[in-house]
Amino acid sequence: MIVPGLGTFLRHTSAAKLNAWGITPPSCEISFSTDIDSENDVELAASLARATGCSAEECDRIIAADVDDMRRAIASAGYAQLGTLGRLEADGDNLTFKRTQAFGGAQALSWLKPLELQEIAPEKAEPAPAENRTDTPEHTSFIRSLHRTASSAAAIALLALIAFVASQIPRRRSAEPQMASMGIERLATNEVNMTSFERPSEREHALVLILNTPADGMSIVKPKEKDAPALSAELSDTPGRYCLVVASLASDAEANVFIDSYPRHKLNLLEKDGRYRVYAASANTINGVKDIARADSLYAAFPSAWICRN
Repeated sequence: MIVPGLGTFLRHTSAAKLNAWGITPPSCEISFSTDIDSENDVELAASLARATGCSAEECDRIIAADVDDMRRAIASAGYAQLGTLGRLEADGDNLTFKRTQAFGGAQALSWLKPLELQEIAPEKAEPAPAENRTDTPEHTSFIRSLHRTASSAAAIALLALIAFVASQIPRRRSAEPQMASMGIERLATNEVNMTSFERPSEREHALVLILNTPADGMSIVKPKEKDAPALSAELSDTPGRYCLVVASLASDAEANVFIDSYPRHKLNLLEKDGRYRVYAASANTINGVKDIARADSLYAAFPSAWICRN
C-alpha cells in the first residue's frame, strides 16, 4: 500500500515451515520501504472512501493531514505510532517499521502453535496367535478333514449323476398300440427316392412324414431256432414301397385283434424290424398312397395314420 509523501507498506505471506524438529504455521509479515519509487496509486484513498463514505477529494485531504502529523511525530519523538499495527521509527536518515505483538496475535492462523516432532521407535512384531498359524497339528487335521469332505461330496454327486442318467435310459416294455408317433424310421439304406412332391393345393390334410415309433428302433427280435408261424392275417397282395400305417404293435396276436376291430376297412399286416404294422393302403409313391387314403376316407377313420416306407 503506497502512502503518498511517506513510503510503501508491503505485505508478505509465508507458508508453513519445517525447521529441524518443528513446524511453524503460516504467517503474514508487514514491511516498510522508502526506497520504492512509485507514484500514488490512489488505492489508499479508495480504501478510505469505502470505509468512511467520503469523496475522493476529502479522502486525499485526510491522508495528507495524517502524513503531516506522522512526520511531526517522528521529528519530535523519533517515531510515529500506527495504531495496533506497529510504529515507524527514525533510524538516522531512514525509517523502519516494527510491528507489535498484538498484530501478530490478530492473524487468522496465530492460534496455531509450532509442532514438535519426535522420533517414534518402530513397533516390535508380535508373534501370530496360535489359532492363525498354519503349521499347527490342529490346522493340518482341519485341512485334511475338509479334503475328505470335498472328496465324499464329489463321489456322491457322481453317483447321483450316474443314477439319473441310468433312469433316463428307456427299457423294453410290452408296447401298447401306438396310433401317433414321431420316431424317425431307421432305413436299411441311406437313399430315399422321391418320385413326386406335394403341391401346395394338397395341404388341406395333415402333414404326412415318413416316421416310425421309438419302439421300432429299440425292439430287438431274438432269433428263434424254429421257423416263425405264418401270420394269421395274410396279405392280399404284395405291398408297394410306401404304406399308410395305422398302428404298430408288438405281437401278431395284438395286430389281429386290431384288424378284427375294423372290419369295414381292408387292413393288412406287415412285419418289419420286430414290429407288426397294420396298414390300410400301399403304393409305389407317396402321392399314390395319399390318393388312396383320400378316396377311401382313411384319414377320417385313422387321423393318426402315417406313411412308412416298406
